[in-house]
Amino acid sequence: MRRAASDLDGVSDGIAAPAPRARRWLRRIALSLVALAALVALGAYWLSTQSALDALLGRAVARSEGRLSVEGATGSLLSTVHIDRLRWQGDEVTLEATGVALTWSPTDLLSRRFNAKGFGAQRLIVTLPKSRGGATALPSSLALPLEVNIAQAGIGRIDWRAGERSGAVTGLKFGYAGGASQHQISGLEVVTDAGTLNGTIGVGASTPFALAGNIVFRGDGELSDTRVEGGVAGTLELFNLDAKVALRGATGTGSARLAPFAAVPIVAAKVSLADVDLRRFAAALPETRLDVRVDAMPTAAGFAGVIEATNAQAGPVDGGRIPVSALRSRFQWTPQAVDLSELTASLEAAGRGGTVSGSARYDLVRGGARIDARLSAVDLRRIHSALVATALGGTLTGELDGIRQALRGELAQGDLRFAFDASLVQRVVDIR
Repeated sequence: MRRAASDLDGVSDGIAAPAPRARRWLRRIALSLVALAALVALGAYWLSTQSALDALLGRAVARSEGRLSVEGATGSLLSTVHIDRLRWQGDEVTLEATGVALTWSPTDLLSRRFNAKGFGAQRLIVTLPKSRGGATALPSSLALPLEVNIAQAGIGRIDWRAGERSGAVTGLKFGYAGGASQHQISGLEVVTDAGTLNGTIGVGASTPFALAGNIVFRGDGELSDTRVEGGVAGTLELFNLDAKVALRGATGTGSARLAPFAAVPIVAAKVSLADVDLRRFAAALPETRLDVRVDAMPTAAGFAGVIEATNAQAGPVDGGRIPVSALRSRFQWTPQAVDLSELTASLEAAGRGGTVSGSARYDLVRGGARIDARLSAVDLRRIHSALVATALGGTLTGELDGIRQALRGELAQGDLRFAFDASLVQRVVDIR
C-alpha cells in the first residue's frame, strides 16, 4: 500500500510540474510586451522632439542630392511642422517657399513618398529658365525624386518669373499629387478682386509635357454677371483653350492657341459673342444688339485680324441707337495704336441707309483718332432723324482729340456738289 501511494504521489508531481513553467512563459511575454510598449513610447517621444525633426529633414535633404534645402524648421513629426524657408533647386526650375506649415506622414519618406494632410505657405517664388532669343526655354524635366501627395494646400502669394516675364497670384488653394511621371492639381481656387477661378489641371513630368484640364471663372464686383467655363488640352509648349462666355447679358464662345514659353504666347485667338448691349457696359453708350466675331493672330508688334459685327437694333443716334447695322474691318493692335483698314459699314438694315468704307486709327498713347471715309448713297436721316433724307456720296476726313474735332469733306448728290472744312473747339463751330 505504501508503494502504491508513493507511485501515486509521483504521478501527481508529474502532472503539476508544467504549471510553474507556464507561469514563467507568461511572465516573459508580459515583460516583453512591457518592454515593447516602453520602446514605442520612447520612440514616440523621440519623434516629438526637435532632434527627430532635424534628423528626418536631414535625411530628406541628403536623398535629394543637394536639390532640397530647409531652414528654420520647428515643431514635431507627430503634429504640425513649421519651416521658415523651403527651397527646391531643379536643373532649370527653382521653387522657394517661406512661412511654411505642414502636417505630414514622415515615415513615408523611407519609401520615397511625401504625404501631407495640409500645407500652407505665406509666399512661393517660382523661377523658370531665362529667355533665349525672345523665347523661354522649356525645362528638360519636371520629374520629382519622390512621390508627393498634398491633400490641401494654401498659398498667400505666388511670384513667378520666366525669363523677362513675371507676374503674381494671390489667394491660392489646391490639392496636389505628383512625382516622376505626372503632376495633378485638383480643387484649384484662385481668388482675386475680379473674381474666382476654379479648376483642375494635369501635366506630364517629361517631354512633351502633356497638358489637360478645365477651368471656371466667376466674376465679382463689376464683373459679377460674368462667367467663363472652358478646357485646356495639348502640351505645355502648345495647347488649346476653348471656353463658353457669359458677359453682361451677352453669350458666346472663345478659343485660343497658346504657347506660354514662346516669344509671343498667343498663337491665334477667336471670339464670338451674341446679344451684346453696349449700354450694359456703360450707361452713356447707345443701346445695341450686336453679334460680334473677332479672329486675331500675333504680329511682330502686336495683334492683327478681322472683326465682323451685325447690329439688330440699328437706329438714329438721337434715339439712343447706333445707325450701323453691319461692319467688317481688318484691324491691327499695338501698344501705341489701333488701326482699322478695309473697313465697310452699312447703315440701317440691308444697307438701306447707304455704306461707309475706309480706314481709322485710334492713338492709345495720346487718345486722338483719325478717320478717312468714302460714302456711298448715305441717308443722313438714318443717322439723325432731324436731318433730311439724302443719298450722299463722297469723302470725309476727320481728326478728333480731347481739345479739337475737325471734319473735312467733298460730298455730292446728283448734280449738287460741295466741299467743307469744319471744326469744333470748346463748343464753338467753325465752318468754311
